[in-house]
Amino acid sequence: MAHHVVDIPEDLAQALLDFRRAVGGKSSPDTLLRALEIGAALLPHAEGGAVTVRRPDGTEHRIVLPRDHRVRLAAGNQDLKNRHRGERCFILGAGPSLTGLDLRRLAGETVISVSRTYDLPDFSLIRPRYHCFPTFTRKAMSADDIADLFTAMDPYLGDAELLLSAEEAEIVQRHGLFPKRKVRYLALDPAGILPPPPRLPDLTELLPNVQSVPIMALMIAMYMGFQNIHLLGCDHDEIWSGFYKYAFTPSFTINDPSVDTERRVITSTHDLLQNYSLLWRQYRQCRLIAEANGMRITNATAGGRLDEFERVAYESLFADV
Repeated sequence: MAHHVVDIPEDLAQALLDFRRAVGGKSSPDTLLRALEIGAALLPHAEGGAVTVRRPDGTEHRIVLPRDHRVRLAAGNQDLKNRHRGERCFILGAGPSLTGLDLRRLAGETVISVSRTYDLPDFSLIRPRYHCFPTFTRKAMSADDIADLFTAMDPYLGDAELLLSAEEAEIVQRHGLFPKRKVRYLALDPAGILPPPPRLPDLTELLPNVQSVPIMALMIAMYMGFQNIHLLGCDHDEIWSGFYKYAFTPSFTINDPSVDTERRVITSTHDLLQNYSLLWRQYRQCRLIAEANGMRITNATAGGRLDEFERVAYESLFADV
C-alpha cells in the first residue's frame, strides 16, 4: 500500500484531532471519510453565514462557516454575468506571432487584454475594454515589485476595467493603487476547478489558479456571455522553440526564473511537460464548456501550437476583407 506524507498547518492539525475525538473514528481513513461526508453535506448550503445541523434525534447545532475573503471580494462580479450576451470579443495575448498583424483593426472591438500587452505599440488605439492579470508568483516578485508594476501599468490602460487575482487586493488597497479605475477580483485558488459542462465558470465563486492568463480571460469572456471568442497571440510554443518571448519589449522587468537573460527556457523538460499538461487540460475544459453553451472559441493566432480550438485567419474576421 502506498504511503504519502501530507503537511498541514497547525490549526488544521488541531481541528483534525478535535474532529477525531468528536466522531470517534476508528482509523484515520475512517475519520477523513466522515469529515468529507459532513463537509459535502454542509458546503452546498453555506453562504458565508451560519448553518444549522439537525441530528436524527432532533438535536440542532449551529455552525458558522465564514466565506473565503477572496470570494467576498469576487461577489461584486455578479453584474458582469451576461453583460455581453451574444456579442464577440478578442482575447489579446502577448506572443511574438502578433508581430506583423494589423492590430489597429481591433479598434472598436471588445478586447480583453492580458498581462503586459499594454506595451504593444498600438495598444492605445485598441483601447481594450478589460485587462486582466493572474496571481503573481511570490518567488519571482515581492509585494513591492507588484505594486511598482501596477503603478507603471496604470497609465497605459485607458479606461479599461481591471481584473486581478484576489491575492493582490491587499497590495492595491495598501498602496492606494488605481484610484480612478474599476478594479475587480477573481478568487483564484489551487482548490478551485473549472466546472463540468454545461456549467459556466462563475466569477463570483472560487475558480482555479490558471496555468496561463488566457485561461483567466476565457473564464471572464464566457461568464460575460460572449458568443464568439477569438484568441490572438496565444503561441504556447516555447517547449518546441526553446524560447519564451513577447511581441514587444516589456517596459517593466520581472524576475522570471524559468528563462535566462536571452529569454531561453531553462525549465526542465519534466516540469515543462507537467505545466503544458495542465494548461492543455484547462484549454480543453474551456472548449467543452463553450461548446455546451453554444459559444464558439477560435484561435486566430498566426502560428503557435495551441490546437484545442478551430483555427481562423485573423484578417478573415473583419467584414471588409
